Amino acid sequence: FTTLCGTPSTMEDRFDGLMLSVAQQADGGIDQVLELFFGFLYRKTDFFTGSVGGKAKNMILEKFGKYQSMALRNMKEEEDNEE
Repeated sequence: FTTLCGTPSTMEDRFDGLMLSVAQQADGGIDQVLELFFGFLYRKTDFFTGSVGGKAKNMILEKFGKYQSMALRNMKEEEDNEE
């Protein structure tokens, strides 16, 4: 697991400092970051119990797919630029 630092350009970036701090302090790498995040959702929200018909799981898979596609597209563009 590595972190990529860039210049903040969107509203999504406003929590980058907080998330980067969590990632840097998580000795267990991305597995621990995910454990901490889902543990927070479990303890402090109704994310797992308040959704109907697997909505929470579908939301997680949708966000994963979105960012995986973006990462793969960026990787391909970088490879193309190196050639």
